[in-house]
Amino acid sequence: MQLIDSHCHLNLKEFDGDAAEAVERARLAGVKKMVVVGTDLDDSIRALELAHQYDSVFAAIGIHPHNTQSATESDYKRLLAMAGDRKIAAYGEIGLDFYRDHSPKPVQRREFAR
Repeated sequence: MQLIDSHCHLNLKEFDGDAAEAVERARLAGVKKMVVVGTDLDDSIRALELAHQYDSVFAAIGIHPHNTQSATESDYKRLLAMAGDRKIAAYGEIGLDFYRDHSPKPVQRREFAR
């Protein structure tokens, strides 16, 4: 059985300077592939950069529901331009998150429909 970490955040500041070690630790633990998930445009760009640095790493790009209120038209255009990259494995974090009220429900619904 191949292990795939389908949702990790090596793109967070906590991993600055440590991403290579984290990828290696995952490999030694039997993880064959990793998907680094973006929560906004900057996170998505960093996820894709990491994906291009490591053969076993792929990116998921998107705007998390909590970040939809601050997302701009330019952000969505840039994400769309990135979408054809061969190292993009998925779109995420996207969707609706009504558990917390970080972004109003109408804004989340509008942005999810994009």
